[in-house]
Amino acid sequence: AGGAQSSWGALPSADLRELDECVQLWTRAAELRHPAALFRLAGLHALGRGVPQSDEAAARLFHSASELGSAPAMYSFGMMLSEGRGVARHDANAALWLGRSAEQGFARAQFHLGRLLEAGMGTAQGTP
Repeated sequence: AGGAQSSWGALPSADLRELDECVQLWTRAAELRHPAALFRLAGLHALGRGVPQSDEAAARLFHSASELGSAPAMYSFGMMLSEGRGVARHDANAALWLGRSAEQGFARAQFHLGRLLEAGMGTAQGTP
């Protein structure tokens, strides 16, 4: 069974057994601080697939994966900071995490960082 594609990568199909198995495996790997597992589990929490929907849990997991060097997680955490989803909105921190992701060549982060800076946000002058 193929999985759906989202901004958090390929997710398990709607088959609940497959989804439950993925949640269990990713949870175990996340407990061992595996960046990809933290990232995938965060995506499931953001969407409410196989786990309760929780922007706060998603942000916490994206942040953990970001601290371990995951460029896609840095992007996702930066966007959550930029939008105030699951965390307080903070443009300067959003720019920091988007910048770290962009430095690793993550194109979406480069684009959104540019938009944030172009709007004068994420800088000392534009930070709320």
